[in-house]
Amino acid sequence: MKAVGVLCLAASASAFMPAAPLAGVRSSSAMTMSAAPESRRAVLQTVFTAAAVAAVAIPELAFADGAVSEATVQRAKGIYGDKVLSLAGAVKAGNFEAVAAEKNAITLLASGGFGMSSKADKKQAQALKNAIFAAIDTKNAAALQSAYGDLIKLAKIPASTGSGGDTQGYSSDYDWKARTAKGTIYVR
Repeated sequence: MKAVGVLCLAASASAFMPAAPLAGVRSSSAMTMSAAPESRRAVLQTVFTAAAVAAVAIPELAFADGAVSEATVQRAKGIYGDKVLSLAGAVKAGNFEAVAAEKNAITLLASGGFGMSSKADKKQAQALKNAIFAAIDTKNAAALQSAYGDLIKLAKIPASTGSGGDTQGYSSDYDWKARTAKGTIYVR
């Protein structure tokens, strides 16, 4: 928005600058005076029209919240869900520092691990995330275990296939499971 304002100021300032005389052409002041208001008016009209279009178009960019699809939900549950699942021992032991170190994973799971069709689940996940952070701040182990357990139940995170086995977890490097515990490749 600042850039649009600067452009508007520059355009309006250039509208009031005197026109450079053409080489070898003499102009009368009457001709310059009669042509100047029309050109200034046209420039100002163009500037204000552009500013109005920009003012209408730019706020639309702020509403872009990203695509929410089954694939993005699976990605959030797969990547960040594994990190949150790995905190089970730390939660049980009351290790608040280890849980606090994975604050971002908890936040990303709560915000991205639920689709648009489950707005109530997403709202509940945000409340559980806030309860986990409050329990960390107050050093309340019972509240931490309760909120963490409820978040794990709500998210329905699939178990990791880290043991390997004879499964193929991904088929290309662009799959979200590549380079994670869920992305095992069985090679004979």
